[in-house]
Amino acid sequence: MLRDLEQLLDLAELSYQAELQKMKAVMARENALRAQLTQVDDRERAAREQLAQPQIMQQIGADLRWQAWCMRKRRELNMDLAQVMAQKLPLQEALRRSFGRKTALADLVAQEKAKRKQTTERRQAARLLGLE
Repeated sequence: MLRDLEQLLDLAELSYQAELQKMKAVMARENALRAQLTQVDDRERAAREQLAQPQIMQQIGADLRWQAWCMRKRRELNMDLAQVMAQKLPLQEALRRSFGRKTALADLVAQEKAKRKQTTERRQAARLLGLE
């Protein structure tokens, strides 16, 4: 029985690692998108500060095109981020389930090992006392 539980635990560990890798990939994508959003915000803020003074850029309408580009880029990144977050939810649930299985099997293996150790110690004590 212990051997079977240990094999199940190994499988559960592999399953957990696979789910964890999927989650890491999604988290990396999420972090990259959030970093890009921050860059757009920082660039827009810096441009706004530079464009606060009347210049040729404002006269030729480049400032409006820049703001339009920032809005489009932010909208695009937010849509991508929403898709990533939608992918993340079922992966989180699968990861939780996989972790729970792994933990439960690890507990069962530990209980079985403790039970076997206790049985072995009782037999040894009985032999030493001459009860067997």
